[in-house]
Amino acid sequence: MRRKIMLLGGTTHVLSLPMAWVKEQGLKKGSEVEISTAGKNLLIHSEEIKKKSKITLTVKKGELFLRRYLTMLYIMGYDEIEIRFEEKAHIARLKDRLYELLGFELVEQSDHHYVIKNVASTIEDEMPVMLKRTFFMVGQIAKDIGEAYQKKDLDKLQECADMEPLVDRITNFCKRAINKEGESERSKATYLFMIIENLEKISDYYARLCTYLVHQKISPSLSIKKLMDKLASLFSDLMHLFYNFDRKKLPEFKKKRVALAQDIEKSFTSSTGAQARILSSLSAVLETEMDIELMLVFL
Repeated sequence: MRRKIMLLGGTTHVLSLPMAWVKEQGLKKGSEVEISTAGKNLLIHSEEIKKKSKITLTVKKGELFLRRYLTMLYIMGYDEIEIRFEEKAHIARLKDRLYELLGFELVEQSDHHYVIKNVASTIEDEMPVMLKRTFFMVGQIAKDIGEAYQKKDLDKLQECADMEPLVDRITNFCKRAINKEGESERSKATYLFMIIENLEKISDYYARLCTYLVHQKISPSLSIKKLMDKLASLFSDLMHLFYNFDRKKLPEFKKKRVALAQDIEKSFTSSTGAQARILSSLSAVLETEMDIELMLVFL
């Protein structure tokens, strides 16, 4: 069905709702509806679409409860999670995991169960800000590693490695926020979810590389330092493409990426041991950046 848009007061655009739908939903004057956008479409819901949800899990005697289960339930969008144990619960391990669940707190506990709950119900609205923060954090890590590697600054390298839990915390939050949005723009949401997942992977690769460099105390190589700088520059370009997408700039980005991949491959031929290990990490980061690049066209 089609509707004409009316202008009210010179600035407000008004659209009438189909009477059959209004009656079916039991709406009347003063009733509130939820409005969301899906690309060029406007969706009107008679109920709150971001419903709160609760789940209860029971861990039987002898079963292993992995803390990452909590992270997965958090990402899936549950607002209240209760875990029941036939044996004594390990609250200390739970509190360590809670750090990764932004907005959640332990609200109830006993020897055989605990409940964690979302105490910041509107925080999902901050997802765009948190996603940009993730890009900036990963980009800063990429820049700092090269400089710290060249100066053999072990404290700075350790600082970069220690950023990984914070990146995980924010990316988990962003993935949760996407799942809480419902079915609107589901295809785009899927690719955005995968981009966030890959940002987390890049952070993981860099963290493991930093930890390796700290423990091995490797003498810096100028050629590897240059590769690190090029990789950091490429990530900066990737972030710019994400927020200012221009299909015409993709060939230029691809050209830089392919050239860097060739440089890393050439370095492999004359590297062994520690240097080969570093190059392997840089190659993994580059491949993950390529995965993000391929998804940009679907957003």
